[in-house]
Amino acid sequence: MLEYAQRFRGAFPELPMDGLTVEVKGIIRQLAAEKHVPTNYVLGAVLTSFGCVLGRKVVIRDGAYWNYPNLYSCQVGYAGSGKTPSVQHVLKPIKEFDAKEKKEYVRELRRAKADGSEQPPFNCIIVSNITTEKLFRILDKKQNDRFNTGLLLHSGELLSHFGNLDRYNSGNSRPFYLDMYSCQDISVDRMYDDEGVLIEKPFLSILGDIQPRELRRMFPENDSSGFFSRWCFFLSNGKSERVQENAVYMNHWCDTIERAIEMPSMELTFSTEVLPLLESNDQEREMLCDYLAESNSELAEYIIKQNYTVRRIAGIVHSLNSIVKGYVPNPEIGKDVYEYAENLVSFFIRAAAVVQQMRSVSSVDKLTSKALIQKVNEKHPIKNISQFAESIGVSKQYVSSCILRKDTTRSEKHERMLEDAYYKWAEYIVKNHQTLFYSVGRLPTMEEVESWLVYDDEVIKATLKKMEVHHPSGYTILFSQFVSQKPKL
Repeated sequence: MLEYAQRFRGAFPELPMDGLTVEVKGIIRQLAAEKHVPTNYVLGAVLTSFGCVLGRKVVIRDGAYWNYPNLYSCQVGYAGSGKTPSVQHVLKPIKEFDAKEKKEYVRELRRAKADGSEQPPFNCIIVSNITTEKLFRILDKKQNDRFNTGLLLHSGELLSHFGNLDRYNSGNSRPFYLDMYSCQDISVDRMYDDEGVLIEKPFLSILGDIQPRELRRMFPENDSSGFFSRWCFFLSNGKSERVQENAVYMNHWCDTIERAIEMPSMELTFSTEVLPLLESNDQEREMLCDYLAESNSELAEYIIKQNYTVRRIAGIVHSLNSIVKGYVPNPEIGKDVYEYAENLVSFFIRAAAVVQQMRSVSSVDKLTSKALIQKVNEKHPIKNISQFAESIGVSKQYVSSCILRKDTTRSEKHERMLEDAYYKWAEYIVKNHQTLFYSVGRLPTMEEVESWLVYDDEVIKATLKKMEVHHPSGYTILFSQFVSQKPKL
């Protein structure tokens, strides 16, 4: 049986972009196509990096609380899925800015050390491969950043950072990341000087990659700290069709980043028509959180944390849509942008539920030689069987039997049919039945889907369409009125 994450591969839909301007959508689609990577990864990198460039210049207020536009973003995917090239392409203009600022910073730092003067501020935006203590020092220096941008911790493999947080000390750094998510003042007293440091309103965004098999180590299932609930997960929606590079789009993105760096500080508020919607949706998430608390407390906490995310996303998108056209953002966030932010947040909740399931898988079944040959043939149909058989050291007859599946047993046929059904219904439920998906807090199991095989598509779809979920015990209840026994093999 294939592991859950493999069965679900490619089923996650493309994140919506209807709330973005034509210019922003064009940049995202073009950058994704140039590197032959998923648009979901590029969109995640654009939102996270742009929000970090805005930094503390932009405060998002809802009448009671404030937020800065920082995000903790995790790109989840297998090796070769396009995570790294997506991020590298998007970060190009920020890295060019950093290269110039880093040279100036090093020059001023050496001068300050030589004459004993005050050390210069740190104006760069991206850091990576960094210890926690060094991160604190940089955040302290960023308080005097003349551009007032945020700090982006970029990690090509998130576990390489968070799996070794305290390798040089005996402390526990994870609580600091929980506090920095909310941009609350933090006091750091474990540094080697006697005075310690007070970092006022630290702005930290995180953008990194992880493979499904590492999710369990990154987000332990018994961790009750709330670390999992602070992340936006971006799953692959399949690679974009490749196109040639067009410098116009990258130049437009570079200009947008430059304008965001130079823009003045401002406060963003929600319009009067948005405020009641904001309060109503917050309450709905609170109710859903209460509903799921006993059956899936981790997902329940994740849902309630999206009250912060929706405000941050709204502020980022509102600013991006204006700055990409060369305008200073209007101080008021309108209904269209807010509703788009809510739509994105609903996708983040779905992605978090999928990540939970990926994390629960302990191992991946090894593929047999027959399964490997079949997978190769599915991706690139084997035209010359003799040549292919000779190249891998097996007989022509064996390759033929694998491709034609002449030796497939009844149990193998059933398993293959079950996998196909699982993929189909996982995709159908995620795309069309959000209420059911949220209420249960997970996708159906293989055993549940197997019990559905006795019913045709119309029966299942009609039942899903009519049913209102008021019970947290799982998808099995859905067909309890029909199912008396599993289908015979």
